[in-house]
Amino acid sequence: MAEASGNVEFSIKDKVFITSHAIVYESCTKACQIFKERFKREPPPRTTVQHWKKKFEETGNLSTKPRSGRPSDEHMKESVVQYVKENDTANQRRVARVLGTSQSSVHRYLKQEKVKPFKFSFQQELTEDDPDRRIEFCSWIINENGTNFCRRIIFSDEALFYLNGHVRKHNLFYYSEENEHRLIRVPMKSPGLTVWAAVSYDLGITFSIIRETMNQVRYVDVLNQTLLPFVWDNTQHWYQHDGATPHFSIAAQTWLDEHFPQRWIGRRGPQEWPPWSPDLTIPDFWLWSYVKDRVYAIENNYLNLDELQGAISRVLSDIDHRIIRKCYTNFVERCNLCLQKNGEHFEQLL
Repeated sequence: MAEASGNVEFSIKDKVFITSHAIVYESCTKACQIFKERFKREPPPRTTVQHWKKKFEETGNLSTKPRSGRPSDEHMKESVVQYVKENDTANQRRVARVLGTSQSSVHRYLKQEKVKPFKFSFQQELTEDDPDRRIEFCSWIINENGTNFCRRIIFSDEALFYLNGHVRKHNLFYYSEENEHRLIRVPMKSPGLTVWAAVSYDLGITFSIIRETMNQVRYVDVLNQTLLPFVWDNTQHWYQHDGATPHFSIAAQTWLDEHFPQRWIGRRGPQEWPPWSPDLTIPDFWLWSYVKDRVYAIENNYLNLDELQGAISRVLSDIDHRIIRKCYTNFVERCNLCLQKNGEHFEQLL
């Protein structure tokens, strides 16, 4: 329903636009200026905007009581769509409260107009020099006859598993007519267990679960006790790990020089691993999400670390080898996409 101010009527859509900008900029005058520039119309008086702002802050509502009848369905739909475009992280309950309609109506209007909620994506932030390093690495893979060569690489990584479950992201969303692939960058968190795993095209998966933080001594122990028995022909295979501190130790580099001479990928290795590139390593772009989804699928909480460790072991042991081989094909595709994007993130293209 439109509300008159002087001789001009302002719709609920206009009121939402002006009031939200008055709140954001903490200035009714600024909100009126923005309205005039955007819609090429005279804004309401500043005192009217102050009234709307005060009403919203006190009641959470901008609608006016109808004198007779009710607002048209089309008019309310237009107001709802406009509001979520201006406030695209607002949930449907808030939209309904602000506009004075029901949550089911908001849901129906958005569905009719094909405005959908999309989840944020999470990705590692790149520094200024990282794209060049990513280009160098991906060019090396492709020039080495990507598909055949990458099958010789054993990809490895560690992941942290919480005793009480992983971080839930289903409440993080935004509304849009198209998926804009928005990102939220988050810091790493401490686990209840540290899981190291290595993935091979022809050998499958091996893993080690420890209850301490990984350090250089424990990492070399994992290489000796878990990786070495796993690799039946280390004259053909390459070994990959990232630039984590335990991987960069003299002891770890010495071990790799001995067992994978000139055939390992990592920080200061025969082939450099580009930093901040979880989108290029199989454990990061597939394995850990696959395992965590299944470990936490039934229970949100495990009573103790023994239960959690048992669940992790079962999931890792039951992975179908065919899935692993598909990931190697996907790895080469990712290298090509990385080159197309000049070393920047590319997962929005997948």
